[in-house]
Amino acid sequence: MTFRLDLRLLTGCLILTLSQAIGAQSGEKIVYDIPAQSLESALTQFAVQSKRQLAFDPETVPSHTAPSLVGAYTALEALSLLISNSGLSYSVDSKNTIIVRRSPIAATGSKLRLAQVNNQLNGDSNSDQAAAVSRQQPIEEVIVVESSKMGTSVARTPQSISMLSAVDMQMRGALSISDALRYVPGTVANFNGFDGRAMYDWVLLRGFNASSSGNYRDGLRQSSGWFAAPVTETYNIERLEILRGPSSSLFGQSDAGGIINRISKRPDPNAPTELVAEFGTYERKKLSADFGAALTKDETLRYRVVTTGLDTETQLQYPNGERSTSRAFFIAPSLLWKPSENTSLLLLTDYRTNRLTGDSYSPPALDGSYSGVMVGDPDYGRYQLRQGSAGYRLEHGFNDTWVLRQNFRFFHASAEVDDIYDGGFQADGHTMNRSAIRSDDWFDQTLLDTQLQGTFSGDTIDQTLLFGVDASSLHSNVHYYTGAAPSIDYLNPIYGQPVEIATSLLLDRTGKSQLAGLYVQHQARFDERWIVTLGSRYDWARVTTDNNRTSTSTRQRDEAFSARAGVSYVMANGLTPYLSYAQSFLPQSGVDFAGTPFEPTRGTQYEVGVKYQPAGFRGLLTAALFDISKTNVTTGDPEHYGYRYTKGELRSRGVELEGRIELLSHLDLAASYTYLDVEVAKSTLGDEGKVPVDIPSNMASLWLNYSGFSQALDGLNVGGGVRYVDRRFDNALNTQSSAGYTLVDATVQYGHGAWQYALNAVNLFDKHYIQSRNGGYYYLGYDRTFNLAIKYRW
Repeated sequence: MTFRLDLRLLTGCLILTLSQAIGAQSGEKIVYDIPAQSLESALTQFAVQSKRQLAFDPETVPSHTAPSLVGAYTALEALSLLISNSGLSYSVDSKNTIIVRRSPIAATGSKLRLAQVNNQLNGDSNSDQAAAVSRQQPIEEVIVVESSKMGTSVARTPQSISMLSAVDMQMRGALSISDALRYVPGTVANFNGFDGRAMYDWVLLRGFNASSSGNYRDGLRQSSGWFAAPVTETYNIERLEILRGPSSSLFGQSDAGGIINRISKRPDPNAPTELVAEFGTYERKKLSADFGAALTKDETLRYRVVTTGLDTETQLQYPNGERSTSRAFFIAPSLLWKPSENTSLLLLTDYRTNRLTGDSYSPPALDGSYSGVMVGDPDYGRYQLRQGSAGYRLEHGFNDTWVLRQNFRFFHASAEVDDIYDGGFQADGHTMNRSAIRSDDWFDQTLLDTQLQGTFSGDTIDQTLLFGVDASSLHSNVHYYTGAAPSIDYLNPIYGQPVEIATSLLLDRTGKSQLAGLYVQHQARFDERWIVTLGSRYDWARVTTDNNRTSTSTRQRDEAFSARAGVSYVMANGLTPYLSYAQSFLPQSGVDFAGTPFEPTRGTQYEVGVKYQPAGFRGLLTAALFDISKTNVTTGDPEHYGYRYTKGELRSRGVELEGRIELLSHLDLAASYTYLDVEVAKSTLGDEGKVPVDIPSNMASLWLNYSGFSQALDGLNVGGGVRYVDRRFDNALNTQSSAGYTLVDATVQYGHGAWQYALNAVNLFDKHYIQSRNGGYYYLGYDRTFNLAIKYRW
């Protein structure tokens, strides 16, 4: 699209031209003092104070109030702050003139890049920037791009959403995606305790398991196989988008609690080039690199490579002193081609290999207490994972109204597992029988999502229409073997006994699934105050499971309609109350006594909330009340022992509070509180009215971060947090529970020139706690860990 400055535009818009001799260069920081006012007036003051050439059409500038801007910024940083959440974007022409216009591709405009600019070193050795790199991401500057599929701001979306940047994850010492979610409301992170094999990101959202069904990366779902499950490298994540509540109207099959979308790092001129060396508890050693550059002089072609290597022991220790180990290698090359202003093609690839040893649970001692005895053997147990993916993200703006996007990914994962399982106690009560297992499984997943978005502006109403179609296929295979293993005496466990490889084939299964969905969403904004969001989707699911041992097949077909509706009212004082309704749809495998496939679970949620973000306020406060009903949950068939049918129901109600604000200059706060009331509403297993396992009633967290030191301490950043998790029931009948716990985390970071140092402590006071006793086994919480990261950027 061309932008022509004709006579009408020259007379109707502001054009300020000053000499380059006195004009500020794009990388120079200037102190701005622009009070909150209309956006048109704020742009005028920006042009004067920045001493830059600026052109814009007043007819395209929204009438809302721009935030106040006080402090030292580069010209483009300052401009991005002023036009955040306005639907405007900017470009710089060959004469260094900044042109502001309505963005033809609203979902990928400069607003999102701003959050990265403000929180990353861009080769600047200024120590103020070195300190700022560790501050939490200003939430008001972020647009939910791939999770809303429409470029809707967090503050204006009628749904509970939390955002975490790479800086947030680094600041809180997150070594996995689950770790990063410890301070997010409505989220039970690491509910299965410490997982030495790192097979899943164990997460509950609003009381529902989102470990697999809520696992999304770059807007596309990441499915799992038998043992083969996608592992996300945190170093390659730019940010996390956590959408709580049913999201099937956009994404299709997912559970009622919500989804977690992981956004990968991509080529970006503002991204740093860096090397990172990490050293930590349990002999942890990790080396990472992130580098990229333009491949052409006009910068239309740009690449980026992110890679890491890990070698560490873990906190899981056998009674003989041996620890489980973890070794991993990861690399993610990406390429961005922007042949024109309105067209971009992003290629994303990655490859990962993990090799881990050890168990993640321990049976109880004879008196029921924690025994410390591991069922497996350090010389036998192993978990080998290989995974890789390749895909693209295409965007093209036809004009000011219509934008086409298409996401594609092919993913392959394979896993080889040797382990030893519990076989029950012998008559003496302390000798445990054991059995060996071996698994070899793989799966291929292909996904394609195509979207067409139209944006229409009128005198009193602005509208956005989204039409989409997506499809995916999954092909999987698993071979599962069993075999004999020597018993072990709890009173005198002896490890290193010879164990034969399991060779008795127990399971040989092939699965194929095809999923497709059509969706549409309409968002309208009336009189700059009312925002109405309506969405619907229809899904088709076809699943075939072949039992190759018995030469039998099971075929399942499901169809479902999912809807969403929400309304928000943006008040002049910054309050935005909202009300929403949403549905979920999740197929489930299995058949009842009659051989009828299980029906998909269906979820229905009502949510009411409020978001507070007055003009000039650096932060966002949110509160939400929700009520979710999930039907077609499998429960026992009372007339046919050993069979199940879909007559159960779960209910989840609760309150979520979250605040991410700048209390004072350089003092940031992130706080959350969650109350969950989850119960089994219908069941035939005697657990009706009970709370499902591993779900606390109360959770709270608080994190403070200060980076305003001066003189000799310039560049220092200090942060700390405390988090509380209430007790959780360990069994379906609620006769046993694990005690609640309170943990303290801390960080000290220092930046000077190109060097940055970060020391993180998780569970600072080494609180020992049991995370779960689901199934009668002990799943330990996370021990105290220290991690030192030394980073060099240029």
